Amino acid sequence: MIDDKLKLIAMCTRRSALKLEMLGMKRSRSPSAYMIIKRAYGITGNRAHVLEQLEILIKQEKEAQERNYGNVQSIRSN
Repeated sequence: MIDDKLKLIAMCTRRSALKLEMLGMKRSRSPSAYMIIKRAYGITGNRAHVLEQLEILIKQEKEAQERNYGNVQSIRSN
């Protein structure tokens, strides 16, 4: 259960980092959040498409956790 929640937290953190990159912020070290997400989840495409696909994966993970553990309200969707 803890591993599943950490997986979801990591996905949400990476999503936030990608959103900041899309606004112009840069990581102080490489690789970029965009590259990390592409490698970790096997998503291809531009930043907007990768963000869209990651949000789908986050939604699927939340639904899976809700089925397995009940309502997951402590992790925000935005």
